[in-house]
Amino acid sequence: MKNNILLLSFLIIANFFSMPTNWFLQQTGSNSENGRSLVTDQMDSKTNSSAILTLNAKVFLQGSYDQTTGLMRDDLRNTYLPNSEPYGALGFTLVNSGGETFDNGLLSTTGNDALVDWVLVELRDKIDPSVIVATQSALLQRDGDIVSTDGISAVSFQGITQAAYFISIAHRNHLRVTSAILINLSSTPTTLDFTIGATPTAGNDAQITMGNNIFALYSGDSSSDNMVDAGDRSYCWNNRNQTGYLSVDVNLDGLCDASDRSIVWNNRNHGVEMPKYVSDNFEGNGPLLNYTTNNPSAVPGVTRTNGRYRAEVLDNSGNVTVHFHGDQGRLDAKEVVFPFEYIVRNIGIGTLADSQIAPPDISSYVFAGIQAHVYPDFNSINSSHFVVGHRGSKENTVEGKNTVNGYSTVNDAGTNVVPDGRADLRVVGLSNNTILWYYQVPNFDIGVTPDNWIAYRGTGLMPGTPPVFGDTIYIGPITYAYGSNNVPFVGTIDSIELVGETP
Repeated sequence: MKNNILLLSFLIIANFFSMPTNWFLQQTGSNSENGRSLVTDQMDSKTNSSAILTLNAKVFLQGSYDQTTGLMRDDLRNTYLPNSEPYGALGFTLVNSGGETFDNGLLSTTGNDALVDWVLVELRDKIDPSVIVATQSALLQRDGDIVSTDGISAVSFQGITQAAYFISIAHRNHLRVTSAILINLSSTPTTLDFTIGATPTAGNDAQITMGNNIFALYSGDSSSDNMVDAGDRSYCWNNRNQTGYLSVDVNLDGLCDASDRSIVWNNRNHGVEMPKYVSDNFEGNGPLLNYTTNNPSAVPGVTRTNGRYRAEVLDNSGNVTVHFHGDQGRLDAKEVVFPFEYIVRNIGIGTLADSQIAPPDISSYVFAGIQAHVYPDFNSINSSHFVVGHRGSKENTVEGKNTVNGYSTVNDAGTNVVPDGRADLRVVGLSNNTILWYYQVPNFDIGVTPDNWIAYRGTGLMPGTPPVFGDTIYIGPITYAYGSNNVPFVGTIDSIELVGETP
């Protein structure tokens, strides 16, 4: 059954990228409030709309961060920090929340867990990240931990679907940060640490580096309009020498003075960015649209057929289709910038008569999958690939392969890890230009059943040494065979989802 996740009634605009209708950007929604978007816990396979979803998040604020101690200052705690959330009065969008308070006894807590300020945790829709699904005002401690209003517990959300969301952390005078990938939430707390560089964040410069691979939210958005600009500096100047719990007090010391104006000036022209969501559901029939293809003659029969990617391998004479060592078969690729998340739905091998049923294994090597290739030179034989199919005596497996300078290292996940020779594949490109790989049995009920991703061979890593990727890579589908057993066959894909930037 064709996966229908991408057949929703999308609202589409193209003012971010020039995209064909089958490879489009989702950037609209009922909420016009702007936003800017690493780790995901596996979830139970059953959705529970009344589940309590929990999050252990961590973030630093530039304005109060002390590089000497590695902690934030808590100057507001002694005199000015209110015991009720400030975001409703400031005009922030609140969904199923508002009016949170804490007991004044928490103000006596000192040390790493002393209170710094309130923050706003936002869950954002996976299709349209501008839509806020739920919010929760929470407390920020000196060590960056974000806790519930009891000062101890993880932040929790109740009455929403157990699913994957983009997650933002907003502050009243710092620029919000948003995850660049979807984060699964469940009743088991998920950890999301925005203070480290390995966590993918939306945008090219989402946070400021504080040294030693420590990152913090940009300070200076005193007007809470998602941009640090001259207006914020004027606002600070016009309110100079005032004391209290002030939006213009961007270093959070309780006083608006020259140091606040200096921070605003130094951070000028920084703004909030949203995650970019694009998809290809291969609508219609005909050739693939707007892909860059390497070695098209290796598999000439690659098309859009009845709403699917379809690659017919009819002849493999001389192993013309193979991807191994110095041989490079056909790759249909998009250019993608780190960090990113790339998901391929219901990919696998089939027969010419029925593309959704894998041919019987007869010690064949037949695969369909994804390749990440160094950019921009296809002649450079450096790539990683992640494929589904039969691998000799191991049928219905997932294979991982790194090829560096024309030498391949390969292994697999074992026999029958994906029954019927079909899977969903997930590629997570991290901010340090490395990649993690995941798979699952195809999920045909997206939006009802949460994804249950399995890290490849327990680590998400391919065998051997990976290629050295630059900031941009080629990534896209491949279908190939080694030898002639089970040829002809077909490789198909229902849809591709990409969260990330294109050059």
